[in-house]
Amino acid sequence: MGRDGAVEVDAGPPAPFEAPRLLAPVDGASSFMPHPHFSWEEVAEADHYSIQIARDRGFSALEDEDAIAMDRYVHLQPLAPGRYWWRVAAADEQGWRGPWTAPHQLEISAPVQVKGQEDAILPSFFSLGNNFPNKAKDRGLVT
Repeated sequence: MGRDGAVEVDAGPPAPFEAPRLLAPVDGASSFMPHPHFSWEEVAEADHYSIQIARDRGFSALEDEDAIAMDRYVHLQPLAPGRYWWRVAAADEQGWRGPWTAPHQLEISAPVQVKGQEDAILPSFFSLGNNFPNKAKDRGLVT
């Protein structure tokens, strides 16, 4: 009871935020870039976001976990080739976190080695927007 006789009630944590909508990379994406750029839609009233990147869908083998104020994130250390899952949650100033997004999968491919250009990183697959003179063959495979 308070001094004036009123009953004090601990309201507990505020109502959770909605989970943000993940924008990129899309679920199931594949990339040769070891520093992927992650982005999601802002959540109204969110103070910051938590992001997790893991080697397993259950997030028991975390590769990275961070709290950031923006709606985008770039992993600083290069990710080794392999399969990863990522998710994001919005949080308020007190640290109360809303629900995690559904996990999105990302595949990091090994870079292609080019003889005499061992330091070059090339994608194993590419698409050409304007492949002249043969528009019918707009895709190619680097071997």
